[in-house]
Amino acid sequence: MAKSSTGRTKLTSPVREQLNKMAAEARFLACGEAGCSAWGTKFAEIEDDAKEVGYEFIRLLMQQTADGSSRTPRASRQPRWQTWPSQAPYIGCSAATKA
Repeated sequence: MAKSSTGRTKLTSPVREQLNKMAAEARFLACGEAGCSAWGTKFAEIEDDAKEVGYEFIRLLMQQTADGSSRTPRASRQPRWQTWPSQAPYIGCSAATKA
C-alpha cells in the first residue's frame, strides 16, 4: 500500500470511495450500457482490459503529478537529504568511510 513520507497511507476511505466511483464509470465507458463484458468472454481478456485501463490511469496520475511538481517553487524542491545536512553524507556508511 502506498505510504507517504510520514508513514501514513494515502489510500484513505475518501480516496477508496472515489476510486470505486471511477471504476464503475470506466466499466460502463469501456463495456457499454451493459456495464460488463459479453457472456463467454475469457477472464484473461477481462484482465488485459483492466490492465490497459489501469496502466493508462497510472500514466495520467504520474504525468499530472510531474506537471504539478514543475510548478513548485525551486526552493521547496531541494533534495530530501538537504533537510538533514549532518546525516546526509554518512547515511548507510560505516565509520571508516566518514574520514
